[in-house]
Amino acid sequence: MTNEVSIKNLSKIKDGILFVLILTLFLIPLLKHFSFTYSFALKNDYNILKILGILGIYFLLFYIYLQYDKNKNLKQFFKELSPIFILLIYMIWTFIASVFSPDTSLAFFGTSYRKDGFITYLLYAGCFGLSFGISSKKIKVILLYLFSIIAIISITLIELSKLGVFYKFISFQDMYTGSFSNSNHFGYYLLIATVISSFLFISEKNKILKTIAFFMYSFLLYYLILNNTFGCYLALISTFILFLITTILKKEQKKSIIVCICVFIVLSIFTNFNAKNITGNNIQTLLKDLLNITTQSSNNKEWKKAGSGRMQLWYHGLQFITKSPLIGYGPENLEKLYLDVGIDQDRAHNLLIQLATTSGIPGLILYLLAIGIILFRSIKKYSINNQVHAVCLFSVIAYLISAMFGNSMYYTSPYFFIILGFLFNELLTIKDIKK
Repeated sequence: MTNEVSIKNLSKIKDGILFVLILTLFLIPLLKHFSFTYSFALKNDYNILKILGILGIYFLLFYIYLQYDKNKNLKQFFKELSPIFILLIYMIWTFIASVFSPDTSLAFFGTSYRKDGFITYLLYAGCFGLSFGISSKKIKVILLYLFSIIAIISITLIELSKLGVFYKFISFQDMYTGSFSNSNHFGYYLLIATVISSFLFISEKNKILKTIAFFMYSFLLYYLILNNTFGCYLALISTFILFLITTILKKEQKKSIIVCICVFIVLSIFTNFNAKNITGNNIQTLLKDLLNITTQSSNNKEWKKAGSGRMQLWYHGLQFITKSPLIGYGPENLEKLYLDVGIDQDRAHNLLIQLATTSGIPGLILYLLAIGIILFRSIKKYSINNQVHAVCLFSVIAYLISAMFGNSMYYTSPYFFIILGFLFNELLTIKDIKK
């Protein structure tokens, strides 16, 4: 009995440490809004990620060792943790791609802007390890709430800075970029916060918390639309539709998701910028782009400009893949290739093309297989009664949809991997409960 108490106490200490480490990552965007912490956060955000990522790798390896040590059925052990082992093979393959890349320095350390080289990939694995190691469901829920609350505080500080309130304490940030260097990056961040808050509202049983989650969702959704990153907007409504289909198939209560969709429609209709409806303009542009894609040749300027220029990025990205299909070009090595075809960009703005150009088609297959297994198992075991599982499952789905139009960044991608770690941990927890 004494041993059991000791184990529980050690588990609480471990969860407390991981809570603080993850919360530190969550707080970085907020620190960039205060005058007295702005410079520190801006200069050290990547250093903080390095420290926490390394610690996360330790926790991940230690957890795998513990599972191996206590699991008598090795076949079952490898089956349950197969996504981690597949991702390990992906990392090894990407390491080989980095070694043979045109510019090994870029491949391993990334550019000064993105810092998204192989070393940072290891840090993403560490972020996964931090969240994967948390046992307490209560702590996971608190962290999910805190992520959205911190995003709301950040937006509030931006609005206050515009009004000149507390100007000595708040650093001025643009509403469309926030504390990030690009409006798209802020859009990825807002998408994660909005999806989390919406599914906290959908899955919450406590009426007070449910009401709070509803207002959090409505507030964040307004600013997500205002941010005008249309790929994130499409990702959110696509996720809602997928969830609605899921509730119909599983014969679950549909009231909350219908409320979310209604709020989504109302805010889409009434959110304007410079007297123009943001969503309406984006839909018109999308329809025009689709018309150009289907009626014009790939040499046509209008065809190339479709999707804010994404069509030409995807077109040439696919050509790059055919020239190096086995190991790609390593991370962060696309800028020169795009410049050679007259495009001043360094990314394809598409997860699939980015993966294939980074570590070849084998790397793309390995990554998709690992994530696919997690999603397949999660959907099979999904229940709205498991709040953490439901929130994280659809947050991961939303982010992956948005990634079909976006890029990874060292200060946004960690949040995706933290949520993915929560999700995968929940899968093992569900398995343990059923035993």
